[in-house]
Amino acid sequence: MAILEGQQEIDPSVAGVARERSMFAKRMAAMLKAWPTRADHPRWELTDAITQYRKLHPVLSKAGWLVAMTGSVVREGEGQDLDLILVPWRVGATKDEAILLIEREFHAECVSRDRSGILVEEVGFCTKQLGLLVDAVICSGRCGPRFLRDETTRQKG
Repeated sequence: MAILEGQQEIDPSVAGVARERSMFAKRMAAMLKAWPTRADHPRWELTDAITQYRKLHPVLSKAGWLVAMTGSVVREGEGQDLDLILVPWRVGATKDEAILLIEREFHAECVSRDRSGILVEEVGFCTKQLGLLVDAVICSGRCGPRFLRDETTRQKG
């Protein structure tokens, strides 16, 4: 069943993800207001983000996660936060383990965790040394190659 918005049909799962993302963005914006001015808030530079990503990627891959960078740091070369998307790729990949690995690799502390989402969990981190922000959207579900192969087999058979 699709949700109608204007004249366009929107898949409920897509609409749900968009709503969850919007709510999380509002909460993170409120957290950023705690800094006196934008100039006082430490910013990510693209070169630093890539360095951290190169350290994080193999660690998360080994734990069964695909990880991608997105957001203003990638688009503009700098930004207030580094946005990551994590997708489980192997059976047994757990969100809690992914969160612990991000905390360890970024020397960061989890500062917000939204568990209300069905399809995604959004987690905010703050690095302990510089106060840099990291936002991670951690997808749930069965996305790995085994599950895709099983689904394809069921459709053919």
